[in-house]
Amino acid sequence: MGMMLRTMASIGLIGLCLLSMPEWSETLGLPKRMTDFADDAMTLFEEITGGTLEDVAPHVYTSDPDTHRNVSEIIRSRGYLAEEHDVVTQDGYILTVQRIVNPLVKPEYRNKLKPVIMQHGLFSSAADWVINSVQVKPEPYPKNSSDSSRDSYIDDTFDGVGDSQEHPNSLGFYLANRGYDVWLANSRGNIYGQRHVHMSSWNPKFWSFSFDEQIEFDLPGVIEYVQKVTGKHKVGYVGHSQGTVMGFGLLSSKPEYADVIEPFVALAPVAYVHHTISPVKYFAVYTPVFSHIDMWFGTSNVAVKYLAPLVCSEKNIKKKICANLLFLTTGFDEDELDEDRVAAYLNHTPSGTSVKNVAHYGQEIISRRFAHFDHGILGNIMKYGTHSPPDYDLSKIRSKSIALFIAENDWLAAPKDVARMRAELTVEPYYVFNVTTVKPKWNHIDFVYGKNAGTIINPEIYKIMEAFKND
Repeated sequence: MGMMLRTMASIGLIGLCLLSMPEWSETLGLPKRMTDFADDAMTLFEEITGGTLEDVAPHVYTSDPDTHRNVSEIIRSRGYLAEEHDVVTQDGYILTVQRIVNPLVKPEYRNKLKPVIMQHGLFSSAADWVINSVQVKPEPYPKNSSDSSRDSYIDDTFDGVGDSQEHPNSLGFYLANRGYDVWLANSRGNIYGQRHVHMSSWNPKFWSFSFDEQIEFDLPGVIEYVQKVTGKHKVGYVGHSQGTVMGFGLLSSKPEYADVIEPFVALAPVAYVHHTISPVKYFAVYTPVFSHIDMWFGTSNVAVKYLAPLVCSEKNIKKKICANLLFLTTGFDEDELDEDRVAAYLNHTPSGTSVKNVAHYGQEIISRRFAHFDHGILGNIMKYGTHSPPDYDLSKIRSKSIALFIAENDWLAAPKDVARMRAELTVEPYYVFNVTTVKPKWNHIDFVYGKNAGTIINPEIYKIMEAFKND
């Protein structure tokens, strides 16, 4: 479910613009307390920016070049090579997948590298795996005996701040420097997944999907493509939030993928979301409406692209306002957010999805289930042959390489929901790391954007990858 919470702040601000308009609030029949909140939020926005949405300038200075780079440009700016691959899914969606190529890997080792697929969360993109490191460059692989031992990168003290050459915060670069073939996947609906072999993204039918289709078509399509290009049967997989939804969904509906995905690293694992304490749960009330709307939902290519630099530019001394908008939906851990880079983060998120996908999560909150999309009784009978949608049966998962990275301060992957998911697994996870034991305030987005991800999270993932490297 990924970045849904950290991006809801940006998307919500656009929604508030509409909610504060009398014609919209009356049409939707919204309660007065919600329209009052919208009015207050718009007043705050005008105080921050010094103008209204209609008269503020769209281009505001920021010195962070990553604000205007795409994923491949970010990769190349750090000295790596970037490849872009188009994966065509079985149902015709074209997904751009970025590959990080470490130019310092010795030629005789290049074909031996194990592929690792990284899957972002909701509203996000492959940028999550590379944007959080600016102090990193390629390293030779394998290292010469005269080089410092790679073991020195891994310690259990977790002292110091990440994003160094030894401890880059971005997992994509971390693994690329340590002998892995890194593939950054993108899901249908984000800015790298808005093409189709037969349809335009202007066609409403293009947006008739939820995470069901991402599970059924996107992830298998990317895996099969990587297998074909690399000649490797097994792939490592790292999912964050919705990326874990896709992993659990695929392993439960097609258990044979347990022989392909090794290991499955689940950051902020999501299956059930009923106990989320994020304000996003209040959007669930509109699920019956969203479920019947086939259209795009929230991308940084429109209004949000302008809101981020306006609120978070280096010229604005009120960066904490932007940070708090971000924390509002994901949990509070200001210590882990690099405020100097918020503008860059928000210019890459939200990256887009479908309204139907958002509605699917609303259904999950209301129903307390991890199930396929509910099309209504008639629609369910036509699609599934039953009155209600079938569950994703976690008991069918037979993978013995699942690693769970959890945090008790995670507003989205709430501890009660994670506990229920673990209880329904019939296999014992290979590894469980509760980050709260070392960072009590660690939250949902810190797994990818945390200032200490390079020292706390990435070394643990690396050790897990090494355990399955030769399988």
